[in-house]
Amino acid sequence: MKNLLQLLSTLTLCMTIAFGAMGQSCDCNTSIVGSAIFGTGAGANNPTTGELTALGYGAGAYSTGYRNTFVGTSASYTTTSGSYNTAFGAYALRQNQTGDKNTALGYHAGTQLKGSHNIAIGSEVLSNVIGANHFNLSSNVVAIGYGIGMLPSAGGSELVIIGTEAGGHYAGGDRSTIIGHSAGRAIGGNDVVAIGANAGSTNIGDGCIFIGSGMDTGVWGTPSNYANHLFIGNGTNKEFLVGDMAAGKLGINTNAPQNALDVCGKIRSDEVIIENNWCDFVFDVCYDLPSLEEEAQHIEEEGHLIGFQSEEEMNGEIHLSDVTKRQQVKIEEVILHLIEMNKRLDVLEAENTELKEEVKQLRSK
Repeated sequence: MKNLLQLLSTLTLCMTIAFGAMGQSCDCNTSIVGSAIFGTGAGANNPTTGELTALGYGAGAYSTGYRNTFVGTSASYTTTSGSYNTAFGAYALRQNQTGDKNTALGYHAGTQLKGSHNIAIGSEVLSNVIGANHFNLSSNVVAIGYGIGMLPSAGGSELVIIGTEAGGHYAGGDRSTIIGHSAGRAIGGNDVVAIGANAGSTNIGDGCIFIGSGMDTGVWGTPSNYANHLFIGNGTNKEFLVGDMAAGKLGINTNAPQNALDVCGKIRSDEVIIENNWCDFVFDVCYDLPSLEEEAQHIEEEGHLIGFQSEEEMNGEIHLSDVTKRQQVKIEEVILHLIEMNKRLDVLEAENTELKEEVKQLRSK
């Protein structure tokens, strides 16, 4: 951007020198000290100390500000007290009036822009050509493309809008970034991000993020009203990643997550860590260990293990943390039963050995 402006400034200087050398006549204000003005009506009402560069019919005609550069038919035609503005192109910054430090490059670029510290590059960028006196008060806006950012009269600030017709019918809001063909075309709200062709074109709400070509949630004329949501996908899969940032919920392949993470589909992972209390209480001497007879009776009467819910009660949901803990309880209970059975087995083996020895002695008599 800096190099481009330097090039244009050099071009303006060369044209000024050329006109002077050729002795061209012009209808212009020639009494302004420190200014270079060429063209019918150019700088016509500028004071004598404006340091104005104006080239083209009506360029900077009513400029009373300082150190402005206007090149093109009616470029900054009605700029009044605004200073340090640069406009290249027919009707660029035509009705800027009081804004300062704006840069507009292209036909009708920033035509009715009334704010300050804006950069508009491309035909009809930040133009607001629709309607009489429909000035927008935007400030600190960077807009690059064609036909983009026809901002409402309330304008917006701290915006970055890049792409053909991106933010073309912007509904207002501050601190937003819109990038892509027709991205955020009718979007509105503060702190919004829309990246991708047609991304977030029809949503009105603060704090939303739209990423992906065709990633939109409404239809033209009937905008959606999501706020503080994340949408990543495309026109054929708009539910790939959906987040409710205010509620702390994220969904994959679902547009209405109800938990911190909802996944519609299979998950494959090397490891899953679940934070929960473990089950060593089973080995406490005071633990009431169900007997195998009690387990058998419970299964016969209830149809499931002691300490578990029935299939109907689980309602098709397996709560991994809870079920893992209950299963571990059963594993430890089974181990305790096996230890008890092994003790009994040792006693039986010892008794069997004694009986065999007695039988052997009886046979030897």
